[in-house]
Amino acid sequence: MNLKQIDKRIVKKRFSRHAHEYDQYADVQCDMAAALLDDELVLERLKRWRENKQPIKILDIGCGTGLVTTLILEQLGEAHITLLDLSKEMLDEAEQKLVESGLSIPLHKIEADAEAWINSQTATFDMIVSNAALQWFHEPCRVLQHAAALLRPGGLLACSTFLPGTLYELHHSCSAADHLLGRSREERGQTYAELHTLTNAVSLAMNSRLAHKARVKRAACAAEPTSTVFGTEQMQVSSRALTLTYEYDSARQMMKHIRGVGASNALHDRTHMVTRSWIHEMLAYYEHTYPGSDGEGVQATYEVGLLSALNR
Repeated sequence: MNLKQIDKRIVKKRFSRHAHEYDQYADVQCDMAAALLDDELVLERLKRWRENKQPIKILDIGCGTGLVTTLILEQLGEAHITLLDLSKEMLDEAEQKLVESGLSIPLHKIEADAEAWINSQTATFDMIVSNAALQWFHEPCRVLQHAAALLRPGGLLACSTFLPGTLYELHHSCSAADHLLGRSREERGQTYAELHTLTNAVSLAMNSRLAHKARVKRAACAAEPTSTVFGTEQMQVSSRALTLTYEYDSARQMMKHIRGVGASNALHDRTHMVTRSWIHEMLAYYEHTYPGSDGEGVQATYEVGLLSALNR
């Protein structure tokens, strides 16, 4: 399956519809945001900005209800914030959350498709963050490369996203229902980029940027010998994967959490109708095959990737 099968009109419609209740069901996204800000590179850079009382510019790509930006501001106290999201309703929820936090901060909201928007930008930022949004992009690697190009010296890129294997229980149960009803197997849900692919894309962008700086410097000061150092002296890129497992009272409750954050199927092509009999078979298979740790309820697994890059 190709990531380009995602229909962003459906994504926008569903996120807008569920914006008012998103936080009620966003346990996974909250945990991802917390894990992202616990990254060593992120902690070090936030600490430095806080101690220097340095006013910084932050871009939140696919901000949703502002979960990760709110956590960042709890540490920094102030910053110039740009919120970017496909959904006006999500932007409004994020703005309300930041206002209710009591912080008086410069805030700029942009309702746009991040992939189209970031490609044309020249403004630079001290921190570019994205939490649980990259999986909705057709070309997440390209978005990350453009984001890296917008980092100021000393700037930080920090992203979390879902990886292959996420909700494998649900996907297996859907395939089982197809088989039990004599249907051909249909792919459901988008595919996810591998973490090493995303990491390599950012590393390539950072290295290309450093090489460009070196060429410019050599052209301006041809008489002075210069060298470009790739690695920790001028840039640092790190990534790690983690597995988050949650338990629910039933498969229906698990599905309610997925729908509550607007994250149901948003693909262009659908071969089969979702019927009551198919839903019954899928839920029954899920509950029989993937019970919770105590044998009751069900489990749901999310594979998560955390990526950070520092432009020294």
